Formats: sequence, C-alpha cells, structure tokens
Amino acid sequence: VHEVVSRNDHSTAVALLTQLLEISPWSSEFRELRAQSNLAIGDRLAAVSDFKSVNRLMQDGSDDLTTHIFKLSKLLYELGNAEDSLKEIRECLKLDPEHKLCFPFYKKVKKIDKFLNDAESYRESKSYDDCISSAEKILKNEKDVPMIIFGANQYLCSCSVKNDKYSDAITYCNNALKIEKDPSILCDLAEALLGEEMYDDAIR
Repeated sequence: VHEVVSRNDHSTAVALLTQLLEISPWSSEFRELRAQSNLAIGDRLAAVSDFKSVNRLMQDGSDDLTTHIFKLSKLLYELGNAEDSLKEIRECLKLDPEHKLCFPFYKKVKKIDKFLNDAESYRESKSYDDCISSAEKILKNEKDVPMIIFGANQYLCSCSVKNDKYSDAITYCNNALKIEKDPSILCDLAEALLGEEMYDDAIR
C-alpha cells in the first residue's frame, strides 16, 4: 500500500485500503492513509469520515490526536461547515488549551461561525440590512476558502434580492455561482434579473 501511495496512485490506494480495513477495521494507520488518499483524489467527505474514525481510535491526550483533530477541523472548514469545524477545534483545546495550531484557528472559526449564524438569523427575521452586514464581515475575514466565501455570497445574494437591491444581488449571486451551482441561488438570480427588467437574461 505504501508503495502505491508513494507512486501517487491514490485511487488504487483507496481500493486496497478499503479491502484492508474490512480485515482490520481498527487500524488507525490504514484509515489515516485512506483519508490522505481520499483528499488527494478530491473526495473530502470520505476523508472527513476516515479522520473522525482515526480520532476515535487514538488515545486521548496524545500529541498525534491534537494534530489529527486540527486536520479534521480544517477540512470541515474548507468544506464550508464552520459549525462542525468549531466543535472539533474545541476538542483540540480541551486537550491542549494553548495548542499552537488549534488556538489561532479556533479564534478565526469562532468569528466566522458567528457571522454565518447571524446572517441566517437576520434573514429568517427579515432584517435584510443586518443579514447583508453580517455576510460582508465574513468576506472581510476570509479571503481564501472558496466554500466559506460561497456561503457569504449566498447570503448576500438572497438578502439583497429580498431587500430589492437587485443590481447588488446580481453581482453576489454570480459570485456564488462561480464557486458552486446552487438551485436556490439560480432562483434568486432570476428574481434579481426580473427586478432589473433584464427579462431575456432571466429566462436563460
């Protein structure tokens, strides 16, 4: 298996490691290798599942465990799941409150998770200006992670449409759609285009 991984043949490695894990389901080494290979082929959800299993199999308090928790938290954040990322990083800080990787990451994720929750609450309560303001704070604090940027633009798109700010909404909806094609955003974009009387574009 190590030889296959070293050749960067990650699809074959995943298949081999899956067979090995059927025989040795408690092997944290095999699970971690499969997580890394799944990451390499872009299957982040499968990698998350394996990293969670590795963390459960490891003994509490080891340096390796805190490192693995950090990896899992970072992966969840990159998937746009700030809430679950925050839960994981808190587990790391329970083991080591001053952890050099976990502590600064915790401060960042906590902030982003709050802004995301605020944006959702304001949208639900129809406080659209506040929703827009919260989503703008996300973009100020996160410049690199596409799925977090997508989440911010999703709120900006939705709340701008509902606030009759159609021109702004078109920009935000398109920004979100460049990252991921989401049906609800396509609907909001169509509504914004109609609001701007861009009928031909809205029909497309």
